[in-house]
Amino acid sequence: MPCFSWKTIQQRIKVNVEIKLINKGSSGFAFSCLKEDKSNPLNVTSEISREYFKNEVGKSFSGYHLFIDNKISGHLYYSISQNSILPFTAEDDVILIICTWILRKYRNMGLGKRLFERLKEDNKDMKGIVVRATTSPIFMYYTHFQRFGFRPVYQDKGYVYMYLPLKAEKVKVIIRKERNINKEGIFILRNNFCPMIPFKVSEIKKIATELSIHYEEVEINHENIEKYGIDNGVFINGMKYPYNVGDRDLIKKVIDENLR
Repeated sequence: MPCFSWKTIQQRIKVNVEIKLINKGSSGFAFSCLKEDKSNPLNVTSEISREYFKNEVGKSFSGYHLFIDNKISGHLYYSISQNSILPFTAEDDVILIICTWILRKYRNMGLGKRLFERLKEDNKDMKGIVVRATTSPIFMYYTHFQRFGFRPVYQDKGYVYMYLPLKAEKVKVIIRKERNINKEGIFILRNNFCPMIPFKVSEIKKIATELSIHYEEVEINHENIEKYGIDNGVFINGMKYPYNVGDRDLIKKVIDENLR
């Protein structure tokens, strides 16, 4: 198979590609993954995440938006370790990837690599880049990052922690541990960054209200990530329950059985 440069590919498919640093005014373009399907239920609560985006960009995270022919087509969001409110961190001056996405119709065109090259170019003084990749091909798959030179350093519960050196061959990666969640009833840790979380939280609160059950809700910030060790979750009598979109009847049954 012949090998073409990105410039050649771009000329052949005749598209205009731009990578832009995000700022407060970028919130309307945030979360390019939601563009895959206009009927995605997460669009219902995405404005909560966009508001969070406006308030926190440049503070707890930064990143880039990828535009093709002036349409949002991808993103890469990251944090610096000393500013992170993620469930993992590292020694100071390490980049932590939060999430990255390229619209499916534009994959296998070298666009993900271009985003990472821009990230490296803008952060030459950082020690390196850490990502918490997954073992699922659907999202943040670890083999995707291997192609960019990341190497695995630790694996735990469906995640592969990977490192790409910039100025330091090795860095200390810190995986926070869940703690201090020995509460009765429903306890919600909410991180509004990903649109998935406000959607889940909204559904849980609706169910609790329907069943006349009290819930406690805490928004994650720098203080609370240190206190609880994780950045989101729904807990019933201290036990964490996974809750996927569409599991409303199941979670209602769990709450009913444990708290009534």
